[in-house]
Amino acid sequence: EQKGLHIIPIEKDGSHILTMHQVVDEGNILSVQPDRVLGGIRTLTADFMGEEARFPEGTFRLAVAEQVPVIALYIMREGHSRYAVYVYPLSNGQYTSDNHHEQAKELLQSYVRQTEQMLQRYPHQWFNFYSFWQK
Repeated sequence: EQKGLHIIPIEKDGSHILTMHQVVDEGNILSVQPDRVLGGIRTLTADFMGEEARFPEGTFRLAVAEQVPVIALYIMREGHSRYAVYVYPLSNGQYTSDNHHEQAKELLQSYVRQTEQMLQRYPHQWFNFYSFWQK
């Protein structure tokens, strides 16, 4: 049995979603970057830093469908070779509604609020190499 970090490539046919479900079903930790929209995937929108932004819907719907806790993890540079690690719970995994879409939107709102707070503290440590707020 292989241990360690495994990268799940995003597939155009969506088959990576099944792999992600399997990872969670086996009790493993799944880490994603929910501020990256790749290709023609379905998205949710939220007000982020004062403008409407798109986020991958699958990231949040997976957590709701699997009924798993969600944390936000930020590793911020504080000086030469010094980093601060911040971990914030966004959900305990107990969702009260059967409407996965609405629950995913609520989870996204929690993520957005927490990320905005971190960016207020560390405004120069969020990097996107594309136009994030596409009109």
